[in-house]
Amino acid sequence: QRGNRYDTKASANQMISFFEVKQQLFGNEKLAKDITIDDLDEDDREGLKAGFIQLAGQDTSNRQVVFGIPSARNFRNLQNELRAGFYTYMQTLRSEQTQLKGVVSIMYTIGACKDRSEGVGMLEHRRLRLSLPMHISAIHFCVDSPNKLIILKAGLAASNAKVRARVKVHYGSHVECQYLLATYGISKELLPLTATYEVDMHRHLNWVDSCIRGNKTNVGAPASNTAVVTEPTANDVLYMGGNM
Repeated sequence: QRGNRYDTKASANQMISFFEVKQQLFGNEKLAKDITIDDLDEDDREGLKAGFIQLAGQDTSNRQVVFGIPSARNFRNLQNELRAGFYTYMQTLRSEQTQLKGVVSIMYTIGACKDRSEGVGMLEHRRLRLSLPMHISAIHFCVDSPNKLIILKAGLAASNAKVRARVKVHYGSHVECQYLLATYGISKELLPLTATYEVDMHRHLNWVDSCIRGNKTNVGAPASNTAVVTEPTANDVLYMGGNM
């Protein structure tokens, strides 16, 4: 299985977890079918439109960027948000390139983008992500809270070397964190934020609308958002922590 880089034991365990989570979210009758937009009820679709999880184009390595905005969370109950999240993640896996290269996840909690629901359901969201046949190439946490920074750093220090290599914690303002993301090939143009750092829902809502209308060619973020523009450019040599 590509998501686990062909580790048979890990793939078998994840397959069991995947179907357990899928059964809990959608029931037995949908266990063996692909989940489509028609399988989401109105409350699920409202959770999808809220935009907590957005597909934000590709980085300079052509990996799908998945952008998390906690302040956008808006759901009737947690199951609605989890079903919307399941649908969004599975849409990324329609792309063979994403299956091979994995995704880059960003959790952005700076300024007004912080979670107003006090972290409700975050453990369930983590279980959902871990159950999916999706390789997460990198995870970036962007924070401006010293307390959040301490918690993340402590958790990272207690993790194994494989996790530490993939997880990066960026602390600072919008400008500082966006510059740090750019050094990892993630342009600020990919981020669904306005010039004043408000959440910009335009591209996400266009994507949801295309899913509802059945536009099967629109896998991932809108095509206009897949062209990568970075500061610095992809041809620049960047030094991070003394390494080229």
